[in-house]
Amino acid sequence: METIYIYQDSNVLKEYLKNREKEVVDIMMTLFDQEYAVERYGGEKKAEGLAEGKMKAKQEMTYELFDMGFSDNKIAKVVKVSLETVKKWLAERPVVTR
Repeated sequence: METIYIYQDSNVLKEYLKNREKEVVDIMMTLFDQEYAVERYGGEKKAEGLAEGKMKAKQEMTYELFDMGFSDNKIAKVVKVSLETVKKWLAERPVVTR
């Protein structure tokens, strides 16, 4: 509201703001809410995406090391995940046809 008053006092868009004050306020509040939501939750989603990507890379490395003949224990040490995670990933591994 303060911004609208400043513009009106400066004779900038005075008539437009006078006639459409509620509409302008609604638009500004919507933009503020969107900006706040992106600031608040965008960083969290980015961090989640990065963590998910790292786990996916570890899972792919697990498959490659297994194909090279590494034991489950060695894979867990190299990839830095638990042995249970390695076994789970290998059990869930999609069948690849060549």
